[in-house]
Amino acid sequence: MISGIVKSGLQFPTMNVTLDDVARTANVSAATVSRVLNGTAQVRDEVCAKVSDAVKRTGYTPLRKRNGAAEAAGAAERLPVISVVFHRYGAYEMIWPEERGAKVSAPREYHAKDWRSRNFQQSNDFDRGLLEGVLAACAYYQVKAEIIPTDNLDDRKLFGEVGGMRSDGVIVGGMPPAEGLDKFLARCRPPVLLLDIPHKGAYNVVTSDNMDGMRRAVVHLAGLGHREIGFVGTKSSLAYHERCMGYFAAMVEAGLPIRGKFCVDTPGGVAETAKLISPVLSGKHRPTAIAASSDYYAIAAMEAARGLGLEVPGDLSVTGFDDIELANKMKPALTTVRVPVRKLGWLAVSQLLPLPVAGKAAHTSDGVVLRVPVELVVRGTTALRIDN
Repeated sequence: MISGIVKSGLQFPTMNVTLDDVARTANVSAATVSRVLNGTAQVRDEVCAKVSDAVKRTGYTPLRKRNGAAEAAGAAERLPVISVVFHRYGAYEMIWPEERGAKVSAPREYHAKDWRSRNFQQSNDFDRGLLEGVLAACAYYQVKAEIIPTDNLDDRKLFGEVGGMRSDGVIVGGMPPAEGLDKFLARCRPPVLLLDIPHKGAYNVVTSDNMDGMRRAVVHLAGLGHREIGFVGTKSSLAYHERCMGYFAAMVEAGLPIRGKFCVDTPGGVAETAKLISPVLSGKHRPTAIAASSDYYAIAAMEAARGLGLEVPGDLSVTGFDDIELANKMKPALTTVRVPVRKLGWLAVSQLLPLPVAGKAAHTSDGVVLRVPVELVVRGTTALRIDN
């Protein structure tokens, strides 16, 4: 368990810092700072990161918190505590972009202790971005964060770490297990929020707009003249299932044929997925474009095409989803749907904190799903379809 009060050095006396000070430090407008802090509009990840850093550097405290400082001091000495449980299971791969294609390591079995390892951190910047957003929000709201990585939600030690502390809320993120999530959630005493884990239940969720993101990718490909558009994804989680449904809905809306043989269902990694995609691309009748439900699956499609002597995007256009750091380092750089991961983490904290204040009972939530808008980032893996 990684614990600690998330703080940083202050450059200005806290009581004298204004929104304008934060704006000048971040080199953005005061209105942009306000939008980032309140989560009221879509702001690019890099801008959110600049504002979050400026908040920490200046020690800015919102006016509403400063006005209630005296009351808070008399009411309680203890800082609010949020338990942040990040779950993952299975294997992970290291990927290095090369002049032609990518080098993929052999799969490594994941264990909770790997959370701190450099290899895993480099291979999973999506979850790292979520956590950075959580910690930035905790610093802003002056909340203590308890980071708890796990590979087993049924672990008794885990229940002790989450339930034994005086926690004011629990955020659950990462890769949801095939089974056991509901059991874990039911045993959590504090209010619970799911971070980028869609859930058909009574728990609040902060996630991205998965269906709209896939719709944007398909519309982009169709606009380039592609009619035979394949899909690569998995049904292992509801988030990926939503992206799959987004593909089907967008294809129907565009009046394009959905061919089952062009749709690859893969729970595996890049190397395994590339092997599954190869037969789809090797036939005489093949897709001219592939919409993938993650950047890793998109890289797998690029590797499969390369192995068959097909050029991307000349012979095959490819889109991904998430916009991980590796996406822009590929050659060609990957066209993908950008998920504002740091904003998701920030909003998870801001959405969770009001629950104890509102006096809601344990295990009670609204079942509200907050879907954060995504955007399509067009790079080098998509091109006009030119029929011979």
